[in-house]
Amino acid sequence: MSVCYDLQLQECIGSAVTALGPERILTLLPISLDAENFTCSNIWLVPILNKYVVGASLRYFMEHIMPLAESFKRASHKVKKSVIGEDLQAHAHGLWGLLPVFCRYPTDTCQSFLNELVNQNRSILRSSEGDCESNTYAIKDSMIQSSSVASYSEKTATKNIGALASCSMELLQALTDLFFGSPPEKRSYLKDAIGCLASISDSSITKRILISSLERLELINGVGEFENVGNSSTTEKDTQR
Repeated sequence: MSVCYDLQLQECIGSAVTALGPERILTLLPISLDAENFTCSNIWLVPILNKYVVGASLRYFMEHIMPLAESFKRASHKVKKSVIGEDLQAHAHGLWGLLPVFCRYPTDTCQSFLNELVNQNRSILRSSEGDCESNTYAIKDSMIQSSSVASYSEKTATKNIGALASCSMELLQALTDLFFGSPPEKRSYLKDAIGCLASISDSSITKRILISSLERLELINGVGEFENVGNSSTTEKDTQR
């Protein structure tokens, strides 16, 4: 009976995670670590999150889950008892392991993940060229601070940028379509994501997207000539946006 009850309780909490999102659940039941005695609170939530998180925020993972995982990792090196240290390491790995589930239909891919991915790889390449501004970005960035970055080479960054650039046409078109279909107040983060992708895309691709956008706004015709839009109030409004 106890096993059955435990499963029902997990399913109940899991349903709440799916319905309310991990942010609200972890506000009510925060996972924490006592730095003095190395005791953990609510770490039992990790397997439930791993199973039920969907449609969450990648930025939340980067700003809250990642630092929490790092705190467990640091604590594992400080504790004297090896058994406790191993447990803390396991908890850190469990928290890091939540990244794939936060990638299940994330709500802020454009705001967080795409911009971070492009900017981080560009910062690695620029730092190898002595770009001070990029070095500053790399130092401040939370992902760059993780120990795994030591093996993140210029060659890896080049491959990642190349992979992004190879599908930039499809991504730019999708983001542009989303931009035109979104209300003005939600276009800012889309504009940033489009700018990031455009910065690593071939000029022929950005030109094609630009011409397509101008045609959609009826600013140019099918042969690339500008139309007279002086009497079109709708076009004026779209242009102002």
